[in-house]
Amino acid sequence: MISQSPSDYQVLEDSDFPKIGDTLAFDIYVQLPRAGRFLRYVCAGDIWDERRKKILLTHTNPTLYKSLRAAPAAHINSAPRAETPKELLALNDKVEKELIEIFRVVNDPSGAEAPQTIQAMEDLSQKIIEVVAPEQENLRETMLQKSKYLMVMSDSAAITSIAILVALAHGFDSRRIFQDLSMAIILMDATVSTLPEETVLKYYRDPNSLTTGEWQEIRRHPAQAHEAVSTRIKSVSNSVLQLILNHHELYNSKGYPRQLRNETLPPIVRSLAVSVDLFEIMKREHLNGKDIDILQALSELREPTIEAHLRRHNQKLIQSAIQYIQTQSAAGAASKS
Repeated sequence: MISQSPSDYQVLEDSDFPKIGDTLAFDIYVQLPRAGRFLRYVCAGDIWDERRKKILLTHTNPTLYKSLRAAPAAHINSAPRAETPKELLALNDKVEKELIEIFRVVNDPSGAEAPQTIQAMEDLSQKIIEVVAPEQENLRETMLQKSKYLMVMSDSAAITSIAILVALAHGFDSRRIFQDLSMAIILMDATVSTLPEETVLKYYRDPNSLTTGEWQEIRRHPAQAHEAVSTRIKSVSNSVLQLILNHHELYNSKGYPRQLRNETLPPIVRSLAVSVDLFEIMKREHLNGKDIDILQALSELREPTIEAHLRRHNQKLIQSAIQYIQTQSAAGAASKS
């Protein structure tokens, strides 16, 4: 892991401070003091504009920094493989840039709503949908093809891809629902961005290794994100808010933050909860040196040795997703033979 020590960054001096219209020759960072982390705010090659300056000045500590060493990874994924489609690489770059501004507004203690950031969120959500689920007749086949690139996508794009595939398996095919899923996925972990990267990595690799305090912070994030978004981004729909709040609730009522039996929640919420679990299983295996595909992750959620009412998810949802992917994969293979 790359160090996040303050000694690795230096305050941007007045002589280096960008002027409106400047093309940046270096990455610029902002500090999250409570988390002890630096986030890339603007990337080298971008243009410093009024919008970025205005957002920056809404925060209590507008000091900018530049790195004295290699820039830290914005997400945990491995380096893109050579065959990764160009549109996914471009999407990762856009997600990395836009999420920083979106997360900053959501976590802004002033609670001010920034219309330009809401527009950026909507644009980013639409871009993810266009890339991972283009509007075309063979959407199902496209989603299956994209699934092999999940571990080289940004986390938001990867979870959205899984969520749309699982939603298709569960009978949803509305672009409006896909849009709601994408918006919720962009925002649901916004408050996690304030946690130390070490804690997030521990959670993905082995949640049992978290301290009691770290686990409490993780368990609070859906409710914190729900409150922050509903307060600061008021134009977000109730459907998106429900997805944000409940994306970790489980069939066995052992989820969080409210420990609800998610059978009482809307079907699309249950579908997203399955998708989040699938991503976390695949992420865990990836970080521990073993890549698995979505069918292998689904098989883990079958939980055959656990009593039905204690399983993480309703097995009808798991089985329908497995059957759907197997059927679609077989149909795709047959059409090519």
